Amino acid sequence: MSEKSLNVFYQSVTQMLRQDLTKQKKLLPQQEIMELCASCTRKHRDLKSLLSVPAEHSPAIIGGVQKAFPHAGVVVEEFDYLQTAQLFEKNKCAAVAVVTEKHFYAGSASMLSGITHLVALPVIRWDFIVDAYQIWQSRIWGADAVRIVVALLDQLELEQIIQCADEQGIEVIAEITDLRDYERIANYTNKISAVYICTADSDSNSTVQMLDAIKSFPRIIDTQGGKMIWDLPCEAVALFAAEYYSPARLQDFMTFIHAKNNIAD
Repeated sequence: MSEKSLNVFYQSVTQMLRQDLTKQKKLLPQQEIMELCASCTRKHRDLKSLLSVPAEHSPAIIGGVQKAFPHAGVVVEEFDYLQTAQLFEKNKCAAVAVVTEKHFYAGSASMLSGITHLVALPVIRWDFIVDAYQIWQSRIWGADAVRIVVALLDQLELEQIIQCADEQGIEVIAEITDLRDYERIANYTNKISAVYICTADSDSNSTVQMLDAIKSFPRIIDTQGGKMIWDLPCEAVALFAAEYYSPARLQDFMTFIHAKNNIAD
């Protein structure tokens, strides 16, 4: 996806998301959702420590649960997200990332809540976070961390969301699209657990430059079908299950990853 297309897509997502949030805030006002957060007793599952591994080790795997793609729609109608999460846990993934955006990715809060009650791994809400209200949502849904896209936020929004996440014990993964994004988060070393780069949205030279520039955070990249896992310096790789269509195919790919990692180690 070109930078121009990506910006148009982001604008479409955030416009619909803000409309949804307006309705959700009427149904569950801020004071009420904050009270629900205060009553949450679920123990936090630490993500950053699982990603903070020496660079010479094979990267950790973050298993992504995603039903649809913006460019392809729903890949599998009968997508068993619980089975997929269990498969990731069985294969010793470091965490599970659940895509909860509903308009373009067919995600839902129930997917995240179901998975967080089923597996013992840290669970990441992989969404487009544009409002602190979504941090409170993430807390009551059972998320241990959220993914934010730095380019979607002005500096005040970015600071408010990071601060709210810190107060709620929610870890932050910051997605960057260029080095300007990285400069905006570079000072949040104590409040951001990792930085994510989607290699599909940047050329290889830009990706390498960003990875080399990131000194203070664990680095996460996407798999791109597994082709780039061992070519780029990173501490973790995000693998989204919808790419693999079936549990059997996903299991085959996980087996391949483990075999490759054993060779690499």
